[in-house]
Amino acid sequence: MRSLSFKLRLVFGVLLLLGVLPGITTVVLMNEASRFEQQADYAHQVLAEHLRLSERGHRLAHHGFHDGTIDDATGGKLRAEVDNIALGLRKLIASEVAIRGKDGIDEEGEELERIDAIMTSLNIALSGGDDKRWSLLIDEAVAEEVREVAEIDKKEASALNAGQTLLTYSAISIGVLFLVALFWLERSISRPIQSMISTTSRMAEGQLGLRVGVMKDREFRDLSDSLNKMADQLEDRQTRLSNLAGALEIQVGERTSELATVNRELTESSERRKQFLTDISHELRTPLAVIRGDAEVTLRGGDKPLDEYKGALARITGQVQGLTGLVDDLLYVARNEAGAPKVQLRPMDLLPLVRAAADSLRTVLEADDGSIRVSSDAAEAMIGGDAARLSQLLHILFNNAIHYSDGPPCIDIDVVRSTDGFAVIVADKGIGIASADLKSVFDRFHRGKNGSEKNSEGMGIGLPMAKAIAEAHGGTINIESELGQGTKVSVLLPGAQKLRLANEYLGS
Repeated sequence: MRSLSFKLRLVFGVLLLLGVLPGITTVVLMNEASRFEQQADYAHQVLAEHLRLSERGHRLAHHGFHDGTIDDATGGKLRAEVDNIALGLRKLIASEVAIRGKDGIDEEGEELERIDAIMTSLNIALSGGDDKRWSLLIDEAVAEEVREVAEIDKKEASALNAGQTLLTYSAISIGVLFLVALFWLERSISRPIQSMISTTSRMAEGQLGLRVGVMKDREFRDLSDSLNKMADQLEDRQTRLSNLAGALEIQVGERTSELATVNRELTESSERRKQFLTDISHELRTPLAVIRGDAEVTLRGGDKPLDEYKGALARITGQVQGLTGLVDDLLYVARNEAGAPKVQLRPMDLLPLVRAAADSLRTVLEADDGSIRVSSDAAEAMIGGDAARLSQLLHILFNNAIHYSDGPPCIDIDVVRSTDGFAVIVADKGIGIASADLKSVFDRFHRGKNGSEKNSEGMGIGLPMAKAIAEAHGGTINIESELGQGTKVSVLLPGAQKLRLANEYLGS
């Protein structure tokens, strides 16, 4: 994986390499030039000594042939100078050989042999012999040294030029590479930083779904990963906050709706309470007026026959019993809504109870050309129930079917099996209930418009009473109805098995 530090090390390494290699090469070339310079210096000295040897040798020969002998003072001095020059040449050539190494041994060896030949030929000439080779050999040596000096000077100049050229190109290469590396590093650093700055700025503006792209360098990749993780956390928190805000808004809406529902129910309850007071006062006023009237008539005037007193007391007792039943029904419904219904559940067969309730009305119905039919898909319907309360429930349903029939009452009663027990289904072909009133049929003192018009004597306490009895048995009651098509009431009651299991649980 590439990293910024690797790029920096790579650039510095290349720059160092480009700086060191030319430097080393330049040092080598400069050393070579210095060696050539020393060789040139020795070559110049050798050339100069050969020229001195030629000059002193010719003076010595001229002195010996024309001015005197070589044994006089002047000749001896010249002879000593020639010998010293020859000795100096040998030393210079030896030093030159030491500088040039093996490459100069053969060439410088020839020069030493040439010097020996020059001195031998010169001595022969000075002894009176006719040997002039020494002059030719000196001229040859001079020419050779001139050539060698020119060649060495050329090599020295070439080495110096090569060193200068290498230094120049190295400096240019290092400069160009430095600029390229600087541009490369600048792009490698600035572009990821600009990308992260742009992305984080947009994230700061609320675009938390953005993420920093994948970076090539390890350092920037680690930084972008950290930024992306931070963005993930921020987005997750934002999402949680939004969800919490949405949930809170929903809860507030639900609570507001519940409060509105409660307020509406309270308003409806207040209206029902007012209606209840009106209805109850009306219902109580009639029997109380009858009781008061019978009592006043009976007490007015003198003594009356005993049968008249008994008749008045019988009528008063009947009215009191009606008031007592009304009060009991109201108390039962109120207790059921308070969660404290009073029933005594025992295993019982529902079918005989239904048939008995139907038989009690059969004579009256048939007298009005009506009918009542009971059918069942079971031989017996064992449930856990309170016979008195269930009989009251059945009479409420049967009486409603009779009172709200349009024409001769025709009532069909079915006792069928259900999942947990048995259902009593009471169907009629009466006037039906409006759909707007169906949701309120179990409210106390509520009476639908068509029901009020058909039967003005009701108080709207029957169906709430039936619902309370069904719920007290652990069951449910449901009404299906349509105007002009009749009504079907279904009462679902748990079976005796469920009652037995509940008793065993409570007993344990």
